[in-house]
Amino acid sequence: MALRMLWRKRSRKTALFVIFFVLTIPFISIFNAIGRGEEMNEGEFFLHELADGALWALYSVFGYLVLLWYWWKAIILSVKRRG
Repeated sequence: MALRMLWRKRSRKTALFVIFFVLTIPFISIFNAIGRGEEMNEGEFFLHELADGALWALYSVFGYLVLLWYWWKAIILSVKRRG
């Protein structure tokens, strides 16, 4: 969706912002999850790091919220255009 908006030259700054998060969140999450211990799964480790205030976990949550907001915005605009 962001690539399409970028291609159509609409909301370019927002589209670039979203593309940045789409590309960086998986790498940051995987890179930081590699160091977890054997006693925790990925979800438990993420919640533990989030509770400790780890910057990468906060970045991930913020990025996921941005992506949810962007999809919500796209769905609302799509519904308004059709109906």
